[in-house]
Amino acid sequence: MLDLRAAVLEGVGLHERIEEGRRILERKPGSEEALAPVAGTSPERRLVLGPEDLAVMEFDLAGLASGGNGWIAFAYSPTGTLNAYRPGDRLADGIVKSVESTDVVIETDEGPVRFTIPPIN
Repeated sequence: MLDLRAAVLEGVGLHERIEEGRRILERKPGSEEALAPVAGTSPERRLVLGPEDLAVMEFDLAGLASGGNGWIAFAYSPTGTLNAYRPGDRLADGIVKSVESTDVVIETDEGPVRFTIPPIN
């Protein structure tokens, strides 16, 4: 695959270098032709919700896993991002109280809310 990439870059007269962890494409030395963007503007970013931005009622428990020193809960945000939660992690309106092999308990102002693993269909 890298050979193909190198051949394509060579064919269009480009040289690639790495600068601060980013790939930079440039014309080979001695080329007078100016570079023009080959892609349009980046698409609008979707709303990004971090694990702490999720409301308790948006917590969509997807699974539980053993993390060596305890259990980790995985829950989807409304935007489809899968987040990991451990005891003590904050949500917008609650704190993860416990994560066990079968459930997650989140403490809220109204009291604890328990989430269990959804049944397998």
